[in-house]
Amino acid sequence: MREVVCAIDLGTTGCRALLVQPDGVVVAEHYVEYGSHYGAGGAVEQEAAEWWRVCVACLAEVRRAAPPAAVCALGLSAQGHSWVLLDDRLRPLRPALCWLDTRSAPFSDEVLRRVGADRLGALTGKLPGAWHLLPQLLLLRELDPAAVAGASWYAMCLDFVAAKLTGNCVTEPTTAAGSLLFDIARREWSAELLNHFDVPADKLPPVVPSGSVVGELSTDAAAATGLPAGVPVVLGGQDQKCAALGAGIRSGVATASLGTSTAVTVLADAPGFDAATKIPCFPFVLDRVWEWEAPLATTGGALRWLRDVLARDTDYAEMDRLAAESPPGANGVTFHPHLAGAASPHWQPERRARFTGLTLGTSTADVIRAVMEGVAYEIRLNVDALERLVGRLDSVHVFGGGARSRVWCELIAAVLDRPVQTVQRVETAALGAAMLAAVHGFGNDLAEAQAALLPPGETLAPSRADAAAYDALLLRYLAE
Repeated sequence: MREVVCAIDLGTTGCRALLVQPDGVVVAEHYVEYGSHYGAGGAVEQEAAEWWRVCVACLAEVRRAAPPAAVCALGLSAQGHSWVLLDDRLRPLRPALCWLDTRSAPFSDEVLRRVGADRLGALTGKLPGAWHLLPQLLLLRELDPAAVAGASWYAMCLDFVAAKLTGNCVTEPTTAAGSLLFDIARREWSAELLNHFDVPADKLPPVVPSGSVVGELSTDAAAATGLPAGVPVVLGGQDQKCAALGAGIRSGVATASLGTSTAVTVLADAPGFDAATKIPCFPFVLDRVWEWEAPLATTGGALRWLRDVLARDTDYAEMDRLAAESPPGANGVTFHPHLAGAASPHWQPERRARFTGLTLGTSTADVIRAVMEGVAYEIRLNVDALERLVGRLDSVHVFGGGARSRVWCELIAAVLDRPVQTVQRVETAALGAAMLAAVHGFGNDLAEAQAALLPPGETLAPSRADAAAYDALLLRYLAE
């Protein structure tokens, strides 16, 4: 009987669990989707009970692929920012607020006015947004003051899952940093910000290092999942950070998650705040390592929109084939992929997507390639901005659903004029959590776990001719 580690990643729309052997072979995998509640004024809420239900369903399913005694550790990854009010028995007092909820936008403006960009950036590494816990808490104080007053815990998604598995409500730096109440340099809750906004420190979970064993699987959780009671539970990190770890991030290498949206991530050896780029800085899952994380709002989501709205009879494989038929520059068609506003490095949420250069001769192939190119240009702008912060980046590791498209990845390599490595397992957040669990389950250090569990990918070198062409085309893109 060979030992395995189990890992779970609870994302915004679904949950994935893996069983992984020491040699990186995935023994079992299961995925379950779940929904959100959408309401007036930009409300997006989720049920914490549903978080737990899909976690149990995924763990119970993969457990069937291995004897219980073979599971030697359980690693956790979860969506960032979404959070819930819990009572003293870890029961939700109301629906959880999702990071997609925009109702607290006026309160994020209030936070900025009260603290100031320089001081807030120095403490938290970022500027406020409607997706952070602090402005959402200020909103809830008006919308549901009884629930806020009665809460024993303000728990992020990861914290809640850990509490349900072990009975211990704790958090770790990559998750806590999404609250806008966390000092990223000290890796602790900021007493200054807590005092400024009257947030009780004892309602925030204790902070332990990423990758810590935070308890053992309780008898209740064991009964629900089929896993053995007593399995060490490893608090991994926020999903984008676990995904970057699972994609092989290291010094000189950026990662880009080519999913519905994209985060371009690089490592840093010190925390910081850059007023020019406004790119957020977070603690990473490694001790004394931080990261800059540049978010792009719609990337793979733009291609899906194109498929669903303008190319309804075309699947992704056919879209790839057509895109390859159009030359660099898409025969004069340009697409700015700001379907949900422009995030990094523009920070203009009011901007909207647009096509330019359409003519009677424009083909479906040109439109598809233009969408792919627009996303690639935005990745290039962020890579350029990140290089000004950390120095030369030698390559970019691309993962997520879009990484399945060889055409798109080759195009990105040409626009970036540097190698792009595709990650064989495109959903890497659970894999990153498995790497952190492997340290305790298999006795590896993290570098060994990353090397052993990261499957080899394919490196795509840029075409010299295409790279030269895209340098000129990028100027056209910026001018339009």
